[in-house]
Amino acid sequence: MSQIILNSAENSALIQTLQQSDSKVIPSIYSTKEVYAPSATTWFNQTPTAGQTPAAGSSVTYDLNKYGIAEQMLFTFGLSGSFSIPTGLTGNHRLVAPAGYIYELIDRVDFLSSSRVISTIYAEDLRAQHTNMSMEALAPVVQTAIGPQFGTGVAAGTASLLTAEYCVPIMFGFMKDINTQPNLSFMEACQVRITFKRPNYLFLADDSGKILPPTGLTTGANLGPVTATPTFSAGTGFTGSLPVLQVRYKQYGEADTAQLLAENYNAEQLNMLTSRCFRENPKSFTLAATAAGTDFQQKVSIDLRNVDVVKAYYIFVTRDVTGQASTEVFTGVAGERSVQQCYEISSVKLTASGQEICTINRTQNLYSRLTENGHAFNAVAAGVPLSNVKGTSIDALNLQNVYKIQTGLWENDGGGAWSNGWSMREMTNMQIEVTMPLAVGGGATGAVTLYPNRGRMETQAAGSETKYTLHVVEDCSTILSTASNTGRTVNSLTN
Repeated sequence: MSQIILNSAENSALIQTLQQSDSKVIPSIYSTKEVYAPSATTWFNQTPTAGQTPAAGSSVTYDLNKYGIAEQMLFTFGLSGSFSIPTGLTGNHRLVAPAGYIYELIDRVDFLSSSRVISTIYAEDLRAQHTNMSMEALAPVVQTAIGPQFGTGVAAGTASLLTAEYCVPIMFGFMKDINTQPNLSFMEACQVRITFKRPNYLFLADDSGKILPPTGLTTGANLGPVTATPTFSAGTGFTGSLPVLQVRYKQYGEADTAQLLAENYNAEQLNMLTSRCFRENPKSFTLAATAAGTDFQQKVSIDLRNVDVVKAYYIFVTRDVTGQASTEVFTGVAGERSVQQCYEISSVKLTASGQEICTINRTQNLYSRLTENGHAFNAVAAGVPLSNVKGTSIDALNLQNVYKIQTGLWENDGGGAWSNGWSMREMTNMQIEVTMPLAVGGGATGAVTLYPNRGRMETQAAGSETKYTLHVVEDCSTILSTASNTGRTVNSLTN
């Protein structure tokens, strides 16, 4: 049988052409694949060198040790809060930091070299990173950073205590590729600085984990946050210590280190193509009040001010926690909302010099992460209808509502080739117009319980306006240069 196949192949012009090709290999010929040089791997839990007592609105700074090449950074910190369960509630209730609360805790993370900011990651950039992961990479982030945290279950009149721990991977642009990870033993002194926000709210949940309004009203009631002010603390895994930045270092043997330095720094400076984040100024807008309506559609435009080379744009809408015209914060079914949820967008249009570049709708967005094999990838696509939503899943964040305009190809696990970027310097009057779906009127709970409408914008109540914010963050290319004689590192070219 095999000979029949081989004889037929000899008469095939296509197969014979491939036989003569220089690309032909015989995979059964044994050869050793690439072998990485052996290295020493160490994990070091670094404590702050500035900002010893973290608090809301403050920052902590870590001086990075010169122990070799930094492969990974994990920021671990604790959060404490308490709230007295209102009287009149039956059964046990507990304090809860809802899904996505991490975006309300961290304002930004800076990487500094000799006090110069090299790269900054804002909370909006963290969210964009999380939506761009594979399912396998997203899973531990959900468990340690994005998912909800619950306090003790107690009866009415007793204080519920919340002691939560968050572990957040810090992924700067140069950490995404093994070739560009910083060689801290050669660079000037480097620091990582984490700045916190000022959270002043938490939620209540019943003993099953369903997030409830603080008044204890039934399903369909308003979901307002409780006025509990959480405080930062040591992570429970590091009792008695301050928030810890764990850095994984890699160091080669003497001969391999000498080769690394000779090949990387044989010129005056080492130039590395990497990336950094840029956050456009958020655009606040108001959804006009409607009595019961599904007859109002909102369009919001934001001007893009960045002039870098952009690989991808991320667009999403959130509802403002404070400053609303009414005390009502959420309407709908208890547990279906998270205060950090991304609201549904009907379509996104990108224009430059008055010309339309692209328009992407809600379903097309799920195919935006195009890969080299022609198929699209999406780790946070909408799932199947849920019969009982308890607010214990990141599904309440509606991360599938984060839009991505990808200029090139999605970089697969393990990095990937630089596939494209748009120079925004000469693309004048760049603008993103976001079209929202028809708004659901205040009290129209039946419509928002449907799974496809989860994340649908709502008016808070008849006669009251609702405030939202449009966010646009960009993944930009940059050339990072390190001087061979001093180790000075700067962003030398961004366009």
